Parts: sequence; structure tokens; C-alpha cells
Amino acid sequence: MRFLLTLYLALSASFASAQIASAQTSVYEFLRLDRSARIAALGGNSTSLAGDINSFFQNPAVLDSATHKQASFSFQKHLLDINSGFLAYGRQLDNLGDFGAGITFVNYGRFDETDEVGNTLGTFSANDVALHIAYSRTLQNFGFGVLRGGLGVKFIFSGIQNFRSTALALDAGVLLSIPSEELHIGLALLNFGTQLSTFDGVSEPLPVDVRFSISKKLEGLPLELTLGFIRLADASEQFFLRFRNFTIGGEFTLTDALKLRFGYSNLQRQDLSLTGTLGLAGLSVGLGIGIEQFKFDYAFSSLGVMGGLHQLTLITSL
Repeated sequence: MRFLLTLYLALSASFASAQIASAQTSVYEFLRLDRSARIAALGGNSTSLAGDINSFFQNPAVLDSATHKQASFSFQKHLLDINSGFLAYGRQLDNLGDFGAGITFVNYGRFDETDEVGNTLGTFSANDVALHIAYSRTLQNFGFGVLRGGLGVKFIFSGIQNFRSTALALDAGVLLSIPSEELHIGLALLNFGTQLSTFDGVSEPLPVDVRFSISKKLEGLPLELTLGFIRLADASEQFFLRFRNFTIGGEFTLTDALKLRFGYSNLQRQDLSLTGTLGLAGLSVGLGIGIEQFKFDYAFSSLGVMGGLHQLTLITSL
């Protein structure tokens, strides 16, 4: 059974960030997944994307009046028949602040269970689940803008056959918004916590992440740019090597109902360089369509010669 556990951990690490194994690995790598098609299309960094309920997975401080009653459902199709789904909902409570709740679910499919000589004993499955709750409020009103802070907690469960593991983790973030400049600056610490129970008696680190990004609508152009860095907490031989993990995203507003998006993740491209031919690895594109109270988003993220990931998101008000 130790082989089954090894197989599962290898699969879970295989789609973290770049969807393949990298030099930095930890348990519960699924927590790094993009939680919506819009985020995936913009390069995977939503720390400063205000007004989008799905952004609270990466920065709880984005929760505000704009995310009140927003509900979102996302589905992501991976390689190797791995599929994931995400639910998110925001609510503002008078005199208390802004809240968000979400679910992350990953299914790895079914596997054949065999004995030492290859005889089939049956099948088994593997799944990951995380339950998220977050809170945000205004910390300071400045003459030029507003600084908000947020905290989040998540309960994490992973299972493969008879092996189980659980954990508890915290998120924290801040968001500075300057309305006159249509500028947002976000910083967040994610997945800081510990295992409550382990797979096989050995404790493993959680995928702690520090993210930063700036989102700015360009004057005179129907374009919002997002620039940032991810995985700044990763160990590195030199401090400044962490800044190779940059992301770029752009959202063109063609009409009120139609948006085009593009993105690039340098970390994803670096990881995929291990496979040889890169092609368009690290690049992503997407489309957003609004129909009355519904928003439909689609994203394609290239993994180079390995293929690509498709993601769909539906957002509405409940």
C-alpha cells in the first residue's frame, strides 16, 4: 500500500502550478490551482483582482460590497483524467464585514489495485477537498484610497484508498485600492498551517505561498493589466531568484458583454522546460461573456507539448 501512497502524492504534485512535478514539492499541492477561468486566463495571480469572488481564494482582502451575493462555479479539465471543481459565494453582513465561503474538489479518477505479482484485486479512487471561509473589512480610509485586510481559514482533506490526511491552514492578505487611478495592489500569505493527521505517520509541509500583484486600468485604453509574483516563499539559492516567478495578465473590454484575456506564468514555463520542447508553455488565453445576470468565462492554459488545460466558470448573483 505504500506504493499507492507514493503514486497519489506524485499525481497531486503533478498539476501544482505548472501541473508537473517541480523542485519544490509539498503535500496538498492542489491548493495552488487556479479557481476560475478568468484567473487562469490572466496568468494565475488574482491577489489584486478586486470585485471577483474567486479572488478570495488567493487574497481574502478582496471581499467587499462588489462580491456581495456573488456565486461562482468552475470546472477544470486536467491531464491524466484529473478533474477539479470550485464553488465560491460572497456575503456582506451589516456592521460585521464581508464574508466568503468556498469549496475546492479534485478527483484523480479510479486506479487498478494489484498485488506484488500483478494480480488485480479491485479498484480505488483518490480525492482532495478543501473548505474555505474568509472575512474582510476596511482597515484604513485614506484621502486617496482604501486599505482592506482579510483573514481566511481552510480545512483540508486528502484520501487515497484507505489512506487519509487532514490539515488546517490560514490565509491573510491586504488590498490597497485607489479608485481615482483605477489601481489595486494586493499582498497575501497563503496555506500557513499544519497537518492534523498524516498519510503514513510522517508530517509533511504545506504549500506556503506569498503572492503580490498590481492591477491597473490603462488610461485611454480598454485594458486592465495585472503584474505580479507568486511563490515568493519558496526556498532559493539566491533571494532575487524568487522574482523569476512573475506573472502577467491583460483583460480587454471589447463591450460590456465581451472581454478577451491573455496571461503568462514564467514559473510554469520554467517547470515545463524540463520536458524539452516548450512551444507555448506558460501562455494562457480566455474569453468572458456576460448575458443579463450571468457571466460565462473560458480559459485555455498551454502546457507546451504536454497539451493544455481547459477551464469553465459560471458567475451569477444569488
